[in-house]
Amino acid sequence: MEFLNNASKTSWLDYLPYVISVVSIISSVFIVSMQYKQNIKLHQESERYNAKKETILEALSFLDTFISWLDMENSVDPLREEISEISLTVKARTIHNKLCIVCGDSKIVELFVDIVCPNKKSNEDSTVFEKYNQFRNKCRMELGYKMVDFPMDRIYLSQVSTRALREKDKNNID
Repeated sequence: MEFLNNASKTSWLDYLPYVISVVSIISSVFIVSMQYKQNIKLHQESERYNAKKETILEALSFLDTFISWLDMENSVDPLREEISEISLTVKARTIHNKLCIVCGDSKIVELFVDIVCPNKKSNEDSTVFEKYNQFRNKCRMELGYKMVDFPMDRIYLSQVSTRALREKDKNNID
């Protein structure tokens, strides 16, 4: 009976330090759990962005190679990376698949396909350089950058050289 008498003399304030400790532990665990989930989310977003950026850079490099092999209407033949038709096709398919997976804007994939597999309608609408410019700008926006208005005569670098390099190359050929 004495136990019951002692229990009734105990105030809830006597348990307050224990309650505060338990609440503190629970809230600490909750905060750590939320921070961990946030860190995982940030890591996943970073991985997605990096995959997107790498795919876009690979696509741009591929398009540079592809465009260098197109027949142009000017007298300067672009310098070209040697590549076979089979390798070019396989590489285009790989990049196409990657773009389909990582890009949120389907127009990027459409422009890529329009450039590498043009049809009569797409050729009438715009030139390969206009499409390349649109592709670049869509890629910029996909990566979070603003669009840039590139002058049409500066869209593609067909050949970069200096007088000294030209002379050196000319002397090495002879």
